[in-house]
Amino acid sequence: MKYSKIFENRKIKAAAIIFIAAVCILTLYLLNPAEYTYYPTCYLYLLTGKLCPGCGGMRGMHQLLHGNIIGALKFNLLLAAVVPVGTYYLLSEFSVLLLGKPFPHLPHSKAVFYPVLFIVVLYWILRNL
Repeated sequence: MKYSKIFENRKIKAAAIIFIAAVCILTLYLLNPAEYTYYPTCYLYLLTGKLCPGCGGMRGMHQLLHGNIIGALKFNLLLAAVVPVGTYYLLSEFSVLLLGKPFPHLPHSKAVFYPVLFIVVLYWILRNL
């Protein structure tokens, strides 16, 4: 009985994650962040004039959703890494809904964390030179 309750809660969480992701993706597809001002603004850019590692991510995702891969990468090169990981995570949530169990977790150890952190910081520095 206890296991089935946990299982049902996990399915509800998966459905909520998929629903929120679908709304965000549909919004980015339909409403170009370069044309609408109600999207969140980067406070680091407002305060310093410097681009953070995420700046251009929404505009890049809009381009990617319209099939413009090169345009997307021009806005934010980190999309090349973030989109596959995000896609894997969303497919894992679909697996929870359909099969009852998620995909195996992606590795998240210090051996993965520090190189990723180094790449993000390096990208942050290089894009502001």
